[in-house]
Amino acid sequence: MKKFTYTILSLLLGVLIMTPFVLNAAELRFDISRKEISKQQEFAIDLLLDTKGETINAIEGEVVYPEGALQLVAVHDGNSIVPLWVQKAEDNNGRIAFSGIIPGGFKGLVDPLSYPSLYPGAVFKLIFRGTEKGIGEIKLENVRLLRSDGHGSEVSVEIYPVLVSVSSYTLNQPYELNDSVAPEFQIAAFEPKGGVFVDSPALVFLASDKESGVKEYQVKIEDGSWIVAESPYATDNYFVSKKFNIKAIDYSGNEKITEVTSPSAITGKDQVVAIVVLLALLILCGFIVKKVLRNIS
Repeated sequence: MKKFTYTILSLLLGVLIMTPFVLNAAELRFDISRKEISKQQEFAIDLLLDTKGETINAIEGEVVYPEGALQLVAVHDGNSIVPLWVQKAEDNNGRIAFSGIIPGGFKGLVDPLSYPSLYPGAVFKLIFRGTEKGIGEIKLENVRLLRSDGHGSEVSVEIYPVLVSVSSYTLNQPYELNDSVAPEFQIAAFEPKGGVFVDSPALVFLASDKESGVKEYQVKIEDGSWIVAESPYATDNYFVSKKFNIKAIDYSGNEKITEVTSPSAITGKDQVVAIVVLLALLILCGFIVKKVLRNIS
């Protein structure tokens, strides 16, 4: 009897010890606008992170979706809890890989009316379109969450997939995102010596967009053409200063343009020396011309 009681107590103790780890596991789940859609109908799905009290400073993973039934239309990360993307969410044959860093860590969103309760935050929003009749699963794979503890220790995570059903009916209904606000530049500068990622002069820029997210950047030098660019954008050290226009475009088509001027390659004392040399050359040329004219006459 004593042995039986000891066994039961041991099992109960084991459950009590393990329970906090199960309860405290972070959660990644999908918040979907609709689970039953028609062909050509678009819908949104948010990937939410519930830390369950952990402080997370890095996240990575892959969203896997059925290519036969769904088509990815856009990725919106304007309201993301992830400010720095190592790899922005990008589709590759039905697999959307992503990884990012959260400086200072993320523990949850605060609602002043229910403080100290914390709420899940959005990693990004995916817009899908139904393409073919069928039932498919949207799920997560290869997920890693790292704790903000100075060691980057891994956090256990619970993952919840969703099922989406596409009917045989056709309904041309795009997903409407009410976004009329242009992106805002956080950084826009010319670095004459480049930086960590490039060893030549470069433009460095970063913009944020709280609605649909920044889709792309474009750069124009002087009166040239706009070209798609990424930061840092390697360029040259020009003899004279150049004017660069940098454009940030969000997923709703809103644009913001900022201007950056590169310094001349000749500055400070070099400019003084150049002016002195130029004047000396002009005087010498004048003297030579005067002498030649005198000999002719």
